[in-house]
Amino acid sequence: MLMKARSFQTVPWYLVLFGCVFCLGLAVPIARAVWQEAPQQVDESPYLRTDPAKIVTDANDPSVPCGECHTLEYEVWQETPHATGFDLLHRSEQAQEILQKMEFRLSKRESLCLRCHYTATIRNDQARAIAGVSCESCHGAARDWVNVHNDYGGADHDTEPEAHKQQRIAQSIEGGMLRPSDNLYAVAANCFECHTVPNEKLINVGGHPSGSKFDLIEWSDKIQHNFLQAQWSNDETNRAKTPERKRLMFVIGRALNYEYSIRAAAEATEASRYFKAIERKIKGARRDLDKVYRVAPLPEVQAILNQGGNLKIAPNNRTALLAAADAMSASAQQFAQNNDGSQLAALDPLIAGEPVATPEPDPEPTPPATDPTETPATVDSAAVPGTTTTTTTTTTDTAATTVEGEPAQPTGPVIAVAGQIRRRPAWFTGSKYGTLGPSDGCSCHNDQFDWWDRDAHSQSAFPLLSHDPKAVEIATTYGLSVSQMKRGNQICMNCHGTIVTGEEAEEVFDGVSCENCHGPGEGYERQHQPPKPPPATWSSYAEGASLGMINQEDPATRANNCVRCHHITDERLLSSGHPTGEEFNMAERNQKIKHWEAPNHGAGVLNNAYQQARSRRAIPQVQIATPVAVGVPPPPPVVRRRPSSGSVSRGPARPPIPRTRPVRRSARGPAGPSLDLPPPPMVTDTTSTEEILLLVKQRLDELYRALGRGQ
Repeated sequence: MLMKARSFQTVPWYLVLFGCVFCLGLAVPIARAVWQEAPQQVDESPYLRTDPAKIVTDANDPSVPCGECHTLEYEVWQETPHATGFDLLHRSEQAQEILQKMEFRLSKRESLCLRCHYTATIRNDQARAIAGVSCESCHGAARDWVNVHNDYGGADHDTEPEAHKQQRIAQSIEGGMLRPSDNLYAVAANCFECHTVPNEKLINVGGHPSGSKFDLIEWSDKIQHNFLQAQWSNDETNRAKTPERKRLMFVIGRALNYEYSIRAAAEATEASRYFKAIERKIKGARRDLDKVYRVAPLPEVQAILNQGGNLKIAPNNRTALLAAADAMSASAQQFAQNNDGSQLAALDPLIAGEPVATPEPDPEPTPPATDPTETPATVDSAAVPGTTTTTTTTTTDTAATTVEGEPAQPTGPVIAVAGQIRRRPAWFTGSKYGTLGPSDGCSCHNDQFDWWDRDAHSQSAFPLLSHDPKAVEIATTYGLSVSQMKRGNQICMNCHGTIVTGEEAEEVFDGVSCENCHGPGEGYERQHQPPKPPPATWSSYAEGASLGMINQEDPATRANNCVRCHHITDERLLSSGHPTGEEFNMAERNQKIKHWEAPNHGAGVLNNAYQQARSRRAIPQVQIATPVAVGVPPPPPVVRRRPSSGSVSRGPARPPIPRTRPVRRSARGPAGPSLDLPPPPMVTDTTSTEEILLLVKQRLDELYRALGRGQ
């Protein structure tokens, strides 16, 4: 014993220290196993959506346990982005940029990526990904139901007693299993929980895409794995959805899109990129659900629309927004329980993408005809380029008239409108590809999106949507109603807005956006996204052009695109008082809207290209017609006003002055200071009085600083 003790005393100190550390390293996991320390729960981590303690997927083999029985389903899953993202997602340049901005080192460990892109578990007190979006991501973490699910009561699947089967299904559901055949809403809600991207910091700071318009039917077709009978028979058919099933999915998908857009808005704390993207989603989601109600007036859908009707969509309104979303959820689940799709055949055309008729809330005004022998203007409903126009004559009306309660028009010369009504400018050419809209495309170009949101292009539809008096005057004189001038199937929004394909009959709520200048994105959007090469690497834009992309690096192509809207030659538009746009300076404007890194062409090159493009269409000589006096409904209220205590006398209106196009800039006095301010923010009918007053104050401060006065 003495010799052994002396031998121990001669052991170097660093070996003793190493032995202690080694033993301590063994002791910690042993103690944890002894005391059965619980893994980190999902509500304790901002990075996890599914409780990792209930995940049963094998970290070394994702086919265990689900794929052992559901072999065909597992084979389909392996080819979907849900599975392949485990090996590919973190390698993309975009993912690396997001990780860096969010200050995450790895996407598969302790990052927000785990919530939606991976199936995760806890190892050594750290959340780690073990697979991509797997069976448990959609059907629920399986620890509490997988054994019940596999128990056929001593029989096999084909001979299992029906009573036992029903009991097994009920217990599995109670344990957390999500079955589409029993609760389609719950399974589909899993999809929207991630595809909506409800994280303000991830989008504002990390630059993560805000998510595109998620179509439940389209996506479920991509991951279709309906092989239920194939496991127990020789039938290996991957069965498609029945029409009844599609109808249910269509309504539930539209309802969930609205609900989860509202939930995402509840996370907003400022009017930033995140909130504006979600606000746009809410508008689109409500419009889609409204189409459903027009075709199939379901009480549950009506309830959802009512629950969101007077809702204030604004940052820091979490309590009210979540309460409304919960009410929508209850209504959607009630719909799923009350319907099997058999009575919803009216939805089939809408599911197929056919347009839904839009009601006309106001009558269409008729252009004035003061002479019984005058040839009336016609409507070019097909908007065929090159169609000839008919110019009406100039007459004199000596009798004052009153239209819908408006003051009598003065006597004097009345100039009738020239040309014919068109759905779109005659020089516009169509595309075989559709337009997606700002909420669907361009979600990776965050800096460009931020620029667009501040640029006047994004607000170009606002004068029409807010019933600006001049816009109303031009539209009604042209021959459109106030509601028509806001729709995509009329001439105004061809240049003032972004018309989403399939929604032409609807009111347009986005101004000129990416696709107006870069071409409709339906053809090239997917090819443009990573890991595909960006269009700049395509040979002379040949591939992009074949898919509908406009080559903005070519001066002539760029000029041809700008000249479409900034050079107006439609006789009827000009006769209605629309500006010609002849003062537009392309080089100067391009410097103001520069948001790219492509080669910068000189001012001379751009202006020459624009002049050549403009020379192909001469501005016709027409007289400006007498404005049509119509009863114009007031614009959507933006301020809660008190009742007026009296009326205001407008006084006699000035007689119209005939003018001849093209109109030149008249002589003016000394010009005031040139202020290059961003467009004012848009207000809606949900904007409170306090918010409007704050916006006015901010605008006055901007003007004061721009004038160089004060601090």
